[in-house]
Amino acid sequence: MISSLHIDTFAKSAAFRFHMTVFVTAALLGAHYARADEMSCVKPTPQTISQTFDSWNAAVASGSAGRLADFYAEDATLITAKGAQPLVGKKAIRNYYTGLLARHPQPAVVSMSVTPGCNTAVVNGFILYRVTGQRKGTRDLLGGRFVAEFALQNGAWRIARHTLGGDERTLDQPFESSML
Repeated sequence: MISSLHIDTFAKSAAFRFHMTVFVTAALLGAHYARADEMSCVKPTPQTISQTFDSWNAAVASGSAGRLADFYAEDATLITAKGAQPLVGKKAIRNYYTGLLARHPQPAVVSMSVTPGCNTAVVNGFILYRVTGQRKGTRDLLGGRFVAEFALQNGAWRIARHTLGGDERTLDQPFESSML
C-alpha cells in the first residue's frame, strides 16, 4: 500500500522537476532570442542610405506629400526649423509637407555624411531649399544643417527623426562657410 507520505513526496518531486524544466526552458529560449536579436543587426552601407535619401529628395520634387510621408516611421518626429515645435506622426508630417510643397521647394544638398549603425543610420549635412516667395514671382531661400535618423523597420529604412534645416533666409543673407 502506498502511504500518503510517499504520494506527498512524489508530488513535490514532480512539481520541482516541472518548475525546473520550465526555468531551464525559459533560460534557453531567452538565450536563443538574445542571439536572434544580435543576428538580426543590419548595418547599412552608406550607399544604401544615400540612395534612400536621394529618393526622399526625388519625392520632394514629385510634389506628393503622401509619397514624402511614406519615408517616415509611423511615430516619426520632424523638426522643420530651429525653435519650431516638433511634428510627431505621419499624419502631422504629411500635413506639413502639403503646405511646404505648395511653395515648390527645390532642395540642394550641399554636403552630407552617413554614419551607419546597427539597424540605424544617421545622415547629416547642409541643405538649401529654394521656395516660392510670399509675393508673386519671388523666391525665398531656406537652409541649414539637417539630420535624418533612419531606422530599419519591417525590412525598409524609415526616417525616425528628422531636422530639416529649413531656417528662413533672404537672398542677400549668404551662409557663412563655417555653416556648410
